[in-house]
Amino acid sequence: MTSPNVTTLGDLLGPLTEELPQVIAEVVSLLREEWPDYAAFLAEDPATVLETAQVAIEHLVALAERGPAQPETRGTGPLQGGG
Repeated sequence: MTSPNVTTLGDLLGPLTEELPQVIAEVVSLLREEWPDYAAFLAEDPATVLETAQVAIEHLVALAERGPAQPETRGTGPLQGGG
């Protein structure tokens, strides 16, 4: 049983992904000076970049929830197309 004051890693997904558009925009802005081609690539299709970033964050949270004692099952995560 968890206390209502305890936040789980899954509870963090919303706040993490809500800020992604602003974070991506800032990253693009910062990259423009040193890596203008990469910045242009990211700015070209913001919807796909956002979707990819959301999948990456979901994957990282899932890995963190699993913890170090539980090895990843290959081929079943969202990045492998199995789930």
